[in-house]
Amino acid sequence: MSWYLRRVEDCWELWDENEKQEIRSLAFLPARLTVPQCFSTWEEWEKWLYAEEKKLAKKKVLNLLAGRNYPSHALRRNLLLKGFSDRMSREIVEWVQQLGYVQDSEYLRAVIRQYQERGHGPKTILWKLRSKGFSEVEVAQEIKQMLPIDMQKETIRKVIAKRRLSTEPSARQKTVMALLRRGFNIAIINEVLFKTPPNRDIEEME
Repeated sequence: MSWYLRRVEDCWELWDENEKQEIRSLAFLPARLTVPQCFSTWEEWEKWLYAEEKKLAKKKVLNLLAGRNYPSHALRRNLLLKGFSDRMSREIVEWVQQLGYVQDSEYLRAVIRQYQERGHGPKTILWKLRSKGFSEVEVAQEIKQMLPIDMQKETIRKVIAKRRLSTEPSARQKTVMALLRRGFNIAIINEVLFKTPPNRDIEEME
């Protein structure tokens, strides 16, 4: 039995010599790809497909990384959306990790630092990074190490100064609400505004 590749709309399909319908849709193969007319065995087909998919996946992931940094899960999602198999997506992401092109821990710390410099508190940073696909436990651990209480208080003071938030008694409630929306803990806000020592249990969570 022989196997044939046919272009159907925006993807390739594999047909057998009796023209029975596809074995698998191959969206990652480009329209102008030159392919063998047929494959004499299934093993021959699989070997050719694996080599082509790997070559194209490597090219795609390197093009993505040339533009900006990505965490591993985002790279894998991009490859899947481009039609690459789950197996190949994982293999290629592991390849760039071994080369040192993708380091999730460094990416995570850089993003936490970026959000902190923009005046966001731990809760907002946690929410934003969870939406990017990072685990809550992983993010919480990094935040605890990178954003101690004193740093959070200093960030609050910078936000107050930059946004010209009032610390006068008549306007403090509005300032508190603004800081809460930026993800700071109420206990830390109170310590900065009212010189009230924070609750030890809350401090440990932060």
